[in-house]
Amino acid sequence: MSVRNRPAESLAQDLQRILGEAAVVTAASGRVIVNASRAALARARELLRELDTPARALWISVRQDQETSGSYRAGGVSGQVTTGGVSASVPATTETRHGNTVERRTTHTEVRGAFAAGSQQSSDTTLQQVRATEGMPAFIRIGIAVPVTQTQVTPGPAGPTVSGGTSYVPVETGFYVTPLLAGDLVTLDLSATKERIRPEGVIDTQALQTTVSGRLGEWISLGEVLRSETARRSGLFSAAGMQSSDRAGISVRVDEIR
Repeated sequence: MSVRNRPAESLAQDLQRILGEAAVVTAASGRVIVNASRAALARARELLRELDTPARALWISVRQDQETSGSYRAGGVSGQVTTGGVSASVPATTETRHGNTVERRTTHTEVRGAFAAGSQQSSDTTLQQVRATEGMPAFIRIGIAVPVTQTQVTPGPAGPTVSGGTSYVPVETGFYVTPLLAGDLVTLDLSATKERIRPEGVIDTQALQTTVSGRLGEWISLGEVLRSETARRSGLFSAAGMQSSDRAGISVRVDEIR
């Protein structure tokens, strides 16, 4: 069967996926070859007329969100008490050296209490867009090269020799997607990656590979990654606690260009 608008290889894959074991579909010299029963062959011709239409132009958007939040609380007591010629003291801690301080003094007593609390929240959104053709793969990637200094010490007869240099590590964000349409429904074979540099120099990588379906013009959620951490420290006269959480999500939207 001859085709006019779409690549024969792509149409053969679509027909094979739909017909399954009822047929064996291959492509050669711009034609689709179907080996099947009469009923399956008639079904293949009908499907081919529906699928072999002019490819539609698309605008694909991938949004990658990351939110980080944290809170901190701490408190403690320090000071000195003198009675009967004997003094007892509690040394200052991190909690009593910083934060809001309440102090009480008498002739024989000096007591300091302190507490601190705070929170922070940050968000990061990356939006990438690429123009694509229905049934054809599209690819986009952006990034920077981060300099990394390396030092090497080599022992020698006259003593150790220090050498080093600077290399560049890529930090990239991108996606690879193949859109397939059936009316206003779209199926996407998609893989996406996002890398970012933490303040301490560590590179975080967020990656996803999946196949999803949805409607044109609607954001389709591909998944989320959630992480939470809680830390507590306590002593006889002080206590501190910290909570942090990260949420990362990826969504995609396909719009037809008319």
